[in-house]
Amino acid sequence: MKKIVFVCAGNTCRSPMAEGYFNSLADNRNLGDHLKGFSAGTNAAYGMKASEIAIELCQKDGINISSHVSQPLTPELAAESYLILTMTEKQKQEILKQFQQMQGKLFTLKEFVHEKGDIEDPIGTSLEVYEKTYREIKKAVEIAFERIKNSENSDRK
Repeated sequence: MKKIVFVCAGNTCRSPMAEGYFNSLADNRNLGDHLKGFSAGTNAAYGMKASEIAIELCQKDGINISSHVSQPLTPELAAESYLILTMTEKQKQEILKQFQQMQGKLFTLKEFVHEKGDIEDPIGTSLEVYEKTYREIKKAVEIAFERIKNSENSDRK
């Protein structure tokens, strides 16, 4: 199984939404046994719930992230990952400082889908900003999923 790890700062908003959306795509295409999304944070504490707004936005798509529990990116999770996708360039650089061996499987989410920029943190902002962030995440995760799925299919040949 390929572990795809989505990383943001606190692991309560952006990365749990990306994880949930990725896993829903995998499950809907019967690929959940081969591709699995996880999430972590560069500055996350253990045990925090996903933000209420993140839970509500995902729920509108039939995705339940209410049981999400935050965690920091650990050496073990990083080593087990097939791919690590961060929300910002700063997070990518923080991870590279800790885990230099991750180069080659560490990208920002937008970089991985050939877009520029970061997916900014909506914590403490309006519902509209959260919705915009979730749309950005969904768009990028869909493209990333297709790229990963296609590499999965070529690996099986």
